[in-house]
Amino acid sequence: MSTKIVIVAATQGDFGGIEAFVMTVAKFLDDSDGYDVRVVFKRVKGCRLDKLKNKLGSQWESQVHFVERNSKELRDHLRWSDLLHVQNLCPDAIVPAFCLRRPILATIHNYRRSGLTPHRMVWSACNTLVGRRFYNSQFVWKTWEPKRPKPNSECVPTICSLSSPFVPYDRRQGFLFLGRWIPNKGIEDLIEAYARARIDRDAWPLTILGDGPLRESILGRIATLGLQASVRTPGFVSGEEKERQIASCKWLVAAANTREDMGLTPIEARAARTGVIVSRDGGLTESGGPGALITSPGDVQELAGRLEQAASMEAEEYERRCVRGFESLSEYLKPITHYTQTYQRLLSPNSSRHAASEPIGRGGAVASRCD
Repeated sequence: MSTKIVIVAATQGDFGGIEAFVMTVAKFLDDSDGYDVRVVFKRVKGCRLDKLKNKLGSQWESQVHFVERNSKELRDHLRWSDLLHVQNLCPDAIVPAFCLRRPILATIHNYRRSGLTPHRMVWSACNTLVGRRFYNSQFVWKTWEPKRPKPNSECVPTICSLSSPFVPYDRRQGFLFLGRWIPNKGIEDLIEAYARARIDRDAWPLTILGDGPLRESILGRIATLGLQASVRTPGFVSGEEKERQIASCKWLVAAANTREDMGLTPIEARAARTGVIVSRDGGLTESGGPGALITSPGDVQELAGRLEQAASMEAEEYERRCVRGFESLSEYLKPITHYTQTYQRLLSPNSSRHAASEPIGRGGAVASRCD
């Protein structure tokens, strides 16, 4: 008899990080013996599903369901399930599942904001109802459990896939930024720092992938600083091209100033044995790993110094940092089977359905590697 797993996540209709993670876990369950899986996406206000449905394709028509928040359809899926795996602390999924005595695993992607509001109070209450909590970074974990870790919590960053193309070190060039062009992601700081850095910009070009609301101001600033010849802005690229760009640059730069929950691109860079420069912001130092160069968030002059340090680094030290970042991933990541092991543990007759039986250490961060 198959174990029936319902994975619930809110969606805005794009195929973003949470959607990719959910579908990776669902595919693994679908390919595994003994599991029957349903993915339930809750539509948030203003959600349009065209992009998401197009990305999912027809093969998931019978297993992916789109429902309204706090709906009868959502509760019907919970009644069907043996176990709920919920993304973030959604009360309209957690409370009914708790009342139905379904074991609950919560993957918590976002840090807990400060201050008490009715919404945050409800989410905090829901945090106490789940049987297991996976926080996607130590930073996120500490915002939810600041005094001491609860015995049924652990740190499991949500990595969907990590291909690791390798480009020889001597064939790499320049700096790379990858992400949405939105405030506090560090794009403006990076451009200013790049202009100030005393480096050979012909030998050290800067590539900025992505797009977003800041496009006009970013391109205007590049022109004002006279950087058009050395700063490339290709826009959004395919997944294959993104991987090629990460593997082909010398350093990936993620210098956000926004309390980043985890930071995926530094992990992707480490998997390709690429150097990483990150700010001391949220979970970025964790995802940057032990080989990263660290800068203070929002400090343009310090970031310029890190670019100079990277550009002048001896080949031996550069390679050592890249290898150290790559090899430490084996300690940082966990296999996707960690999820099925956790499901079985929660479903075990000897396990409380709403509390884990033994403590989890708070040693190093770990992540799910969903290959």
